[in-house]
Amino acid sequence: MKRSLFLAFLFTGMLVFHFSYATAGKTKLTSSKFDTSYKGGQLKSVMIVALAKKPQNRKIFEDTFAKEFQSRGVKAVPSMEAVPKGRKLEKRLLKDEAEKLGIQFLFVIRLLGIEEKTEEIAVPVGGMGINLPGNRYNMPTLGIKETRVRLESRIYEFKSERLIWSTISESIDPKSTEEIVRQLSRKVVKSLRKNKVLK
Repeated sequence: MKRSLFLAFLFTGMLVFHFSYATAGKTKLTSSKFDTSYKGGQLKSVMIVALAKKPQNRKIFEDTFAKEFQSRGVKAVPSMEAVPKGRKLEKRLLKDEAEKLGIQFLFVIRLLGIEEKTEEIAVPVGGMGINLPGNRYNMPTLGIKETRVRLESRIYEFKSERLIWSTISESIDPKSTEEIVRQLSRKVVKSLRKNKVLK
């Protein structure tokens, strides 16, 4: 991967969503990219940055990912703890704080989009499961609503600003923000272990 648009990425795609569905959703990684030319060894320390407008969403994402990384023996610090309260998330500030803490990498997650659509499904009447061509227009329909949340996660090396790894995830009908980040953090760690970035 080429040198990334590090600064531009930090200020786009804020996490600003809330869910309250009754059923559990499912999260999957739809695409992942790893810089195969990277020879810097396994990830030992990382700062977690969730680009979120709401502080509570930012805290949920950063704390959950930090704990997941810590479970693999990584020194993981949420940016909410590293960056002084009230300060904007600026490139120079993040790099300065990372240097003070001895942090080598930056993990950033942002929202790409939320898609909601409703599919109309024909429902047979009277228990007759016969659905001949043309008959569906005479049947009552049931609207099935589906919500898809797409997020992008990236890992940069602080010193060089080099993009090491990235992934796009999709969560279908999540019941809460907590559910998304819990499932996603586990899948991210699994992908990083597969690429031997984590032990």
